[in-house]
Amino acid sequence: MIDHAAGRAKLAEICRLAVDGVTVDGQAVTVYESAIDAQPTFPLIAIGLPRWTPNVGPCMDRSQIPIAVVVKQPGGDASHQQDELERIWQLVVAALTAAFGADQNLGGLCHWSEIERSLPGQFRLQGHEYPAQTILTNLDG
Repeated sequence: MIDHAAGRAKLAEICRLAVDGVTVDGQAVTVYESAIDAQPTFPLIAIGLPRWTPNVGPCMDRSQIPIAVVVKQPGGDASHQQDELERIWQLVVAALTAAFGADQNLGGLCHWSEIERSLPGQFRLQGHEYPAQTILTNLDG
């Protein structure tokens, strides 16, 4: 079974490198690899809890770990919001694709890693919904 805390930490590390120096309206992107229990800063990337599926192959389990890229709604400027969300999630996808391509087992963390898909939608946080793009990653091991 995959060490989920280590998986989230590795994915967070990849995301941090992807958005290093990226800002939206002067605010740097914050990466959360565990619960967001304080006042969040936007834009943000949240590494979620895994969806675990046993026995997807011989002696192989799958952990699907979501990565949500989230922007704050800037006073109703939907075009600006969409542009920033699109810019950030594409940086994250490019970094994940490169990392998974360079080392499919992520330094021994898993046997196989991949991006399954990316889904637009909303991210619910502390009673509010924010525009988001969720990237679903699979770690098999």
